[in-house]
Amino acid sequence: MTDLFATYFSVGVFGSILILVILLLRPLLCKAPRNILCILWILAAVRLLLPFQLESRFSLQPSDIGVVTQVTVPNVQTPEVPQQPITPPTLEEPPASMPNISEEPPITVPAVPQEPQTTAPVTFSKDTPAVDYRLILSAVWMGVGLSLLLYSVASYCILRFKVREAVKCDDGALESDAINGAFLLGYFKPTIYLPVGLEPHDREFILAHERSHIRRGDSWWKLIGLLCVCVHWYNPLVWLAYVLLCRDIEISCDQRVIRSMELTERKAYSMALLNSQKKRTGFFIYPVAFGETSLKQRIKNVLSYRKPALWITIGAFVLVAVVAVCFLTNPKDKNSDQDTLPPTTTQSTTEPTNELTTEPTTEPTTEPTTEPTTEPTDPPVTEPLVTEPPVDETSPQPTEPVSNIIAQGKVDYGPVTWKITTDGVLTLSGRRSVQDNWTTNLWKNYSDKVTKIVIEDGITTLPNYAFSDMTNVKEVYLGYTIYKIGEGAFANCSSLQAVTIPESLLEIPQNAFQNCTSLRNLIFPDDCRVTYIGVSAFQNSGVTSFVSPSSLEIIDFYAFEGCKSLQTVILDGGITAAKKYSFYNCTSLKHIVVGESAKSSCDPFGGCYAIETLEIYSNAALSGFQDRTALKSVIIGGKATEVPHNYFSGCTALSSVTITAPVVVIDNFAFQNCRSLTAITLPDTVTKIETGAFFGTGLTELTIPASVTSIGWNVVTNSNVSKVTFLGDCPIFNNSVFSEMALTVYYPGDNPTWTPDKLKDYGGTVTWVPQ
Repeated sequence: MTDLFATYFSVGVFGSILILVILLLRPLLCKAPRNILCILWILAAVRLLLPFQLESRFSLQPSDIGVVTQVTVPNVQTPEVPQQPITPPTLEEPPASMPNISEEPPITVPAVPQEPQTTAPVTFSKDTPAVDYRLILSAVWMGVGLSLLLYSVASYCILRFKVREAVKCDDGALESDAINGAFLLGYFKPTIYLPVGLEPHDREFILAHERSHIRRGDSWWKLIGLLCVCVHWYNPLVWLAYVLLCRDIEISCDQRVIRSMELTERKAYSMALLNSQKKRTGFFIYPVAFGETSLKQRIKNVLSYRKPALWITIGAFVLVAVVAVCFLTNPKDKNSDQDTLPPTTTQSTTEPTNELTTEPTTEPTTEPTTEPTTEPTDPPVTEPLVTEPPVDETSPQPTEPVSNIIAQGKVDYGPVTWKITTDGVLTLSGRRSVQDNWTTNLWKNYSDKVTKIVIEDGITTLPNYAFSDMTNVKEVYLGYTIYKIGEGAFANCSSLQAVTIPESLLEIPQNAFQNCTSLRNLIFPDDCRVTYIGVSAFQNSGVTSFVSPSSLEIIDFYAFEGCKSLQTVILDGGITAAKKYSFYNCTSLKHIVVGESAKSSCDPFGGCYAIETLEIYSNAALSGFQDRTALKSVIIGGKATEVPHNYFSGCTALSSVTITAPVVVIDNFAFQNCRSLTAITLPDTVTKIETGAFFGTGLTELTIPASVTSIGWNVVTNSNVSKVTFLGDCPIFNNSVFSEMALTVYYPGDNPTWTPDKLKDYGGTVTWVPQ
């Protein structure tokens, strides 16, 4: 919690600078559209709420603002450690061969007293405080912020309860006698509430104003401002910014309503503002209310409104862009990305050098004394140094934990670090995102050594082409916090064999796994959230089967183009569109299932001529499967209502067609030249059989359901049909229905619709038989 407080305190400092800049710019933007000021306040809100920093070399923010992370505590006394003399061991008699060095002053008084060898107890003063003031400040900050947020929620609920009995009017607004003025309530489905008894002309203006709020989504912008106040409640500049945001939103909305009004209409609008004056219901109730803020200034702006000149508007937008670049970002840290050194080099440069271990070992040999010692109590200096080495030499060395690291570093955007170990694992760790643009991706210098990539939990996004062309990578782990990967993130990773999509990922962008020729297994979790697969995302990959997750909605152009190993595609769940050529030239594709939700009318399976079985459960799900000479079996079910034009034309191997859906139309040439189709049962929902529907098929007989009301020309021409049976009323015949055919046609003889004038040859030779 203390880290969070320190982070937002620092964010608040930079946000306050941006607020001051906006306050200075307000007079310059007085003639610009008020929307410009609203945009600037939103930039300030973004700066105040983002817990991380965006960096830019054009930033005018201070490069470093110190943030108090430690609190100096007064009256803290340093613990007193009693000093004890260090008595060297006593020798009864010095060795005869050892020179006397006891009289050397530099040797007898080394920095030995610095060794923490004493065992005396450590005592603290009774005045030493045990309170962590940083924790107290953080608790107060969070407590007040949550209190403000809860107060706002409670006020919102009270207002919602107050208008629970409001009556809905014809214009969509709700009227209540429990309120004094108009306002907007709600976020996802905002509702306009009006007081009872408004004059008709005032009501029109009020509704126009509130509907303008709805179209602009102003309630959400004010909610963001409220969150800024709850987080930075101690900052008066944030409170001032919130008040000005509310005022600018109202004035901007007024300008949108009156921009095409004449002066007389603007005067009437001003009167509506006065008539709608209401009592303030509390600062944090937070409805987007008509006339809620600064009524006097709003009326003044309405009456003096002039449409801004084009150059003023353009200049204002340019100014917004400059402010965003210069004050929404922080200066780029040029030293943030350091080249990595091998572990051995790092150790050699950081290992401490102890002078006490070298001096005693060299000095006795360079300056020996010839005079023997006469005091046996004085020991040689080298003896205690050998038995009690310095602390630096005995402290644990970091060689073992990092000995397997080949290279490591820090990504220059975002708090993310990386390392490569000797077992070929590249690991990215940290928190938040790795942004799309960067200046270095140093791990690619070691791509020949990387066989596995691990994105640890905590990282949310990956940049474009982050790991592209790393041809030795076989395995990838994506952490559960990843919600976005960049374009071409794993493109050309030709050794990659399997990918498990994390539950948090929202889309698979274009070229993400392009040319991953060894990628066989594409695994989606049960709670998958992916809604979109981008252009060429898996182009030329080795995927063998694809089952769309329930969350998937769109498969874009060429997404699976050239997947030579792909054999099964199931488009089910929430899929709404498989765009043109999304599975183009998947030459091994044999089995396709198209679910009920699919609405695409293009041809995603162009060039897929190995298809053998097909199941379609949606209406006009695809443009057709013409000339698929390997297609043998078709099931049409679910919500399909027609067999479209030329849908199976030229499918010469098609021998089994099962229709369980409520199909209404067999369209023109739907089964043309399906020579292997010898039998078909039409459902009793079919009302139209269009021209050439069964032209050139292998059918030997055809039963027409009672539901059929019309039949087009050449329906069974050039087929093997010799028997046709009608089960219901006489339909409307085209004059050449049975063109060039010799048939026996059975019809219900007791049905009065079959009159003699209906029993014709219709272009062929027909024998009519009642039954």
